Amino acid sequence: MDQPDLDEESKKARKAQVVAWREKKRFSTIFMLLASLFEIAETILVILVLFILSSIFFLRILDQSNPSVQFAFEISTLFVFVGGIVIGFIIYKKAVSWFIKKMKWESKLSDEVLYHYQKKNKKEIEEELKK
Repeated sequence: MDQPDLDEESKKARKAQVVAWREKKRFSTIFMLLASLFEIAETILVILVLFILSSIFFLRILDQSNPSVQFAFEISTLFVFVGGIVIGFIIYKKAVSWFIKKMKWESKLSDEVLYHYQKKNKKEIEEELKK
């Protein structure tokens, strides 16, 4: 057996493995950056829509001269802001997980990114940890 040939082949295999890992890491980083920008824009849009709906309800439908209505409007803006953030997070997670499946990017993204977005039950996670 020619030992240097085996060594050269293992070097090539290792190099290919490292290149594939770097490509996944780079693709995952770009994906996470774009997904974060999407989340910010989408959350701002949700907050804006909720605020507009709240404003229409309190300022157009209810009597503005009543001080309790004005106080309720001020309190509702806090709930609109917090609710918009929560709803934005939920929409973001579902949209990105759907997008990954739609584009079939499971092989292009790192395991950390996939684990963050995929829904797995406890048995599947335990089976992966055993491997």
